[in-house]
Amino acid sequence: MQSPPLLPGVFYMILIGGCVLALPLSFLLISLYKKALVKGMGYTSVSFTSADFKSAPVIHDLAPATDINLVNISDLSDDSSKIYFRLKETLGYHWFVYGAMVLVFATIISGSFLQSFGTISFWRLFYCILIFSFPYVHISEMLLANGWKQKMAIYLVVFFMYFALLYIIWSKAATNGMTFWTALIPVFIYNAIPAAIIILFRSGKIKAVGMFVLSFIMVSVSGPALFSFYMSTHPESLETLGMTFIRAGFSANLTVLVWIIISLSVTIVVGWIFINRIKAFYTRKWINDIQLTADSYLLLFNFTYSIFIFFESPKYALVSLLAFPAYKITGLLFLFFLRKRKVKKVSPRMLLLRVFALGDDSKNLFERVLKHWRYAGSIQMISGPDLAAATVEPHEIVSFVSGNLKDSFCEGADSILENIAKIDSYPDLDGTHRVNEFFCRDNNWKYVLRQLVMHSDTVLMDLRSFSDKFAGCRYEIEALVNMVSLNRIIFIVDTNTDIDFTRQVFTKAIHSADNGSVNRMMPQNVTLYKIESHKDKDVSRLLNLLCSKIE
Repeated sequence: MQSPPLLPGVFYMILIGGCVLALPLSFLLISLYKKALVKGMGYTSVSFTSADFKSAPVIHDLAPATDINLVNISDLSDDSSKIYFRLKETLGYHWFVYGAMVLVFATIISGSFLQSFGTISFWRLFYCILIFSFPYVHISEMLLANGWKQKMAIYLVVFFMYFALLYIIWSKAATNGMTFWTALIPVFIYNAIPAAIIILFRSGKIKAVGMFVLSFIMVSVSGPALFSFYMSTHPESLETLGMTFIRAGFSANLTVLVWIIISLSVTIVVGWIFINRIKAFYTRKWINDIQLTADSYLLLFNFTYSIFIFFESPKYALVSLLAFPAYKITGLLFLFFLRKRKVKKVSPRMLLLRVFALGDDSKNLFERVLKHWRYAGSIQMISGPDLAAATVEPHEIVSFVSGNLKDSFCEGADSILENIAKIDSYPDLDGTHRVNEFFCRDNNWKYVLRQLVMHSDTVLMDLRSFSDKFAGCRYEIEALVNMVSLNRIIFIVDTNTDIDFTRQVFTKAIHSADNGSVNRMMPQNVTLYKIESHKDKDVSRLLNLLCSKIE
């Protein structure tokens, strides 16, 4: 009979082996996905013809005089919008809800841990809850942090709270010879491995897919690992099965190889089913990207904590696995009330347009805006390589791996209108809204743009680094000026924007707008807001400005 400590060693092998394989695969996957996206955008849709996109000729009257103003966003307020205040308040509630969920999780883990040692007391329970609530650090960073400065601030605040609570416990219940630093060591011992994995897989370019890939790889490699463990601890089964293969003409090495292939194939199928179930939950709105990320954190910590408990008591290690379902049930109860905090009866839809060449700058600003705006309404955007790593969703990854990414692209006019009609503007279980991406071909993106403009309540156009090199943005400006009241649009620029050229584009767009354009019938001035996106205050002012457009 195997000794209990052997099985946790196998689980550590699965965890470490999964990380070693998943890390390069995550980089490879996101790289191939971006290449496939760029390649798909370069194709011409054979089902979309010029006849689908014709407009009647118009005679242009003399355009009204329109001023084009440049305003430093740092000169604006960041707290004048009641809706923005409500968004920040709702984000705070969301953070507290996850705190309650993690507290339930940590309490069950702590009870299982202490029962495995056969001893429990108030201060011991308090101490263990503090240790096993560490996942809340990572959830706080995911929910609240915008940029590395805010991440550092959150870490400092949370660690200060940890040290303060730990000091209280130590001063009340420390045994003889236990120093404060001795009491601190278990916090690092029990949390170091999952914390390091999260930092590794939730940073940089693979942030959107890292934990997803790790989950699949861990399920897959568990087959050979657990099969090998079973065979090594059950010699009679090893002898019987081994002799069966050898009598069939297999050599010893070939037999082992076949066993590995078979067990790996079985768990790959199981892993693929697991991934497809996540895809189904996501598309049915039973889970979203915030919940999926938080759940992956908690599962990773739960898995690691259970391994530690297993060394003392396999029974209570199994009991500790109930911590995750309890965390989810608590979330369902709390998030039901959070979903009621709508800023408006009908969720506003924001269209995001930008210069694709911005790369990481585009991604950083998008993530900062999304963190708050998602509590107000949805975001519509034409997909591009700049935000591919930030906006990729589970069903898109599964479609790509399955070779079905082409099915996500808009093709003919009918399919475009059908996709537009499917825009998801309803809140998820936690009250947040989603990003609706549109994958376009080279010859139909202009038609998609015009449809999105007509189905959006406000527009944010990122013109940072805009110059005469970006013909696509010039067309977008012309379409916006022609179709949308300028008081519903926010144009942002920076020091790299060619302001003189930008003024020329707007002047030409206004002069070439149709006579029936709202900006001809009710002339509005054009305002370009100059922003330094690395400054948190400037991003707050931008969000405040966005919210003022839907009040």
